[in-house]
Amino acid sequence: MKKEMGVGLLALVLLTAGTACGKQTEAPTAEAAAQTVSLAKVQRASLSNRLTFNGTLEAKEELKLVPKGTGKVAHSNGEVGQMVRAGDVLMELDNADIQARLDSAKAGVAVNEANLQKAQVQLEMDQIALDDAQRNYERQKALFEAGAAPKTEFENSKSAYDTAVKRVANDQASIASAQAQMQQSQAQIRQIEVELNDTILRSPVTGIIADRSANTGEYVSNTNPAFTVVNIDTVEVKANLTETDINYVKTGQEVEVKITAARTEPFKGRITKISPIADEKSKTYPIWISIDNHDYILKPGMFAEFQLNTNQKTDVLTVPTEAIIERNGTPMIYLAVEGKAVEKKVHLGITDGKLVEILDGITENDKIITSGLKTLTDGVAIAEQGSTQTAPAPAEQAPSGGQAQ
Repeated sequence: MKKEMGVGLLALVLLTAGTACGKQTEAPTAEAAAQTVSLAKVQRASLSNRLTFNGTLEAKEELKLVPKGTGKVAHSNGEVGQMVRAGDVLMELDNADIQARLDSAKAGVAVNEANLQKAQVQLEMDQIALDDAQRNYERQKALFEAGAAPKTEFENSKSAYDTAVKRVANDQASIASAQAQMQQSQAQIRQIEVELNDTILRSPVTGIIADRSANTGEYVSNTNPAFTVVNIDTVEVKANLTETDINYVKTGQEVEVKITAARTEPFKGRITKISPIADEKSKTYPIWISIDNHDYILKPGMFAEFQLNTNQKTDVLTVPTEAIIERNGTPMIYLAVEGKAVEKKVHLGITDGKLVEILDGITENDKIITSGLKTLTDGVAIAEQGSTQTAPAPAEQAPSGGQAQ
């Protein structure tokens, strides 16, 4: 009985094992989808390093006009936005006190002129008397020496001659004093006229009044601007170039400048100034681009953007700029190799904004991935956009066992 039960149990175990071994593991049927990407070929091209700059427009000339004198504004002639010409009067200060001093000084000059004329007439009269006294002295001297005239007459003639000489000398001194007083009075007049002129503020250039802070009746000083006048027939925008780029630009070079606040089409500008020395702080070289503005649609302060071509190279390996992605600050590209994305570190050269030079890491026959870079990883399966390629499925597993012998 026990023997029969043991045989039956063994048969049941063998039957179960055989059934299990006869079943095979089923292979997965789902295929992993490849990431769809766009591709581009590495190409050789000629490049110019295209640098983009932006800044604000500035007037060619902007003058903040400060009056030389101080006082109350008698007349203010200009308004903001008004066109003025060089020499036009913008403001006059109250000058009544200065005018009174000028009138007094001119009167003093008239008195000094009269005194000078009087001294000159006196000199002429005394000069005639001196000539007569000299002739009489010389005659009496000759007679006295010849014994034909008494000594007293000779001495009287000599005394008269000496007196006449002194009078002429005194007249000459009086004339010199009168002339000095005249010159002093004339200098005083010139000084007062300068003060009077300083009460008038004129525009030194032809332009437009951009600001006015002085109104009639107000008091102004010579420390604060009363008017700001700008010349915007030409406007300028400034750029700062590095030492590696500065020698690729020159004065007269044309530049297209975008000023969207004025119009959608770019304006034609020209490089007019290039600084020969670098800025002490930024270590860059300033350049200025001038734009004609005779229709006055460009205003100082408007935003401007422009590009400059520098550092031209020919026959260099390039890829589209959209093929570059940075990983932890390092520029990377993805190559398409046998249906997979292969990550490559590269060193970049110059760029024109559309193409970028690749210094190493690629060859001319490589294909570059240009889309979906943010989600790509090294080794991931890819399919070119427009194809139906999928990632290869895993290989089928071999059976783990067979029927019992």
